[in-house]
Amino acid sequence: MNAIAGPSVEFRIIPLAGFFWIVAPMYLFLSIAVFVRLYTLARRGNRDAQLFLIPFFLSLVVESVLSVVTALYSSGLVNFQGTMTLYRGSHFDVSWEQLFTTLSYFAVGAVLVLRFARSARQEQRLGAEMEAARRVQGQLVPVDLPQLKAFTCEAAYRAASEVGGDFYQVFPRSDGSALVLVGDVSGKGLRAAMLGTLIVGAAGALAQENLAPEEMLNRLNRHLCGRTDGGFATCLCALLQRDGALTIANAGHLPPYRNGRELSCDPGLPLGIVPAARYTETREQLCLGDALTFLSDGVVEARSAAGELFGFDRTRDISQQPAAQIADTAARFGQEDDITVLTVTVSSLSATV
Repeated sequence: MNAIAGPSVEFRIIPLAGFFWIVAPMYLFLSIAVFVRLYTLARRGNRDAQLFLIPFFLSLVVESVLSVVTALYSSGLVNFQGTMTLYRGSHFDVSWEQLFTTLSYFAVGAVLVLRFARSARQEQRLGAEMEAARRVQGQLVPVDLPQLKAFTCEAAYRAASEVGGDFYQVFPRSDGSALVLVGDVSGKGLRAAMLGTLIVGAAGALAQENLAPEEMLNRLNRHLCGRTDGGFATCLCALLQRDGALTIANAGHLPPYRNGRELSCDPGLPLGIVPAARYTETREQLCLGDALTFLSDGVVEARSAAGELFGFDRTRDISQQPAAQIADTAARFGQEDDITVLTVTVSSLSATV
């Protein structure tokens, strides 16, 4: 039987020495390029690059020496064993590779310890900053409100994060009236809280001048413009007289509810955007037992797990409930932002002098 001869296939394999002489320069070029980039970042102050520069350099030396020596050995130019041996004893040998690798491990370990220590310090500092921020938050949303002769005030605040930008203040006046300020700073976190502190501080100083709500917002807006670092704040200012007269000026905030009915008022521009912005006043006459509900958009914008907004209709339906109950209802529905509710009930009326 004749053998069937198949097609002849010839494999050409690059010599081992040639392979290592190709790999060694490629590895050296790649390692040096990465090292130069790491060194450049370290020179620019990149902390992580500075920490890893030394261990990477040690690893680069180890691998570079191995690549070159392996190429030389495969070409028969050096004795591999003799070249890589640093110490030869009767019981054990120590090679340059083992030494550099050990030093590299020690360096990486030192870097990890330093990074852990740095992270611990940062966490401690962050904890201190957050504690300070929470104290600041207490000034923006005070638990204890002033006792007023003609009005009963209740407030509830539910934070969406550690600190937020919602704020409310009640400033009693010597004539028995009270100025109410409710607002919401754009953004979240410490930056929003700091801007809220700036607003509340300025409002506290201006409240001593017994300004009308319109002028209060005008002055606050001029004070904030150029100091918000790109932020802004919505704010509603209401003056309640002891005879039930209500005057409201609004800077882009949600209008309040009176006995479950949303009051109509000009929204105006938020504070801190346009220095020349002007605000107008809306007047109402309250009766004994009337309840005003001021709130932040965290109530309206609460969102369920299915993506449904709490909305204005639900907000109106619960607007006559106690402040804490309104806040809890919105939070249970699906809180996404800070929730602030302030209720003011007319407890007595008297004629103004």
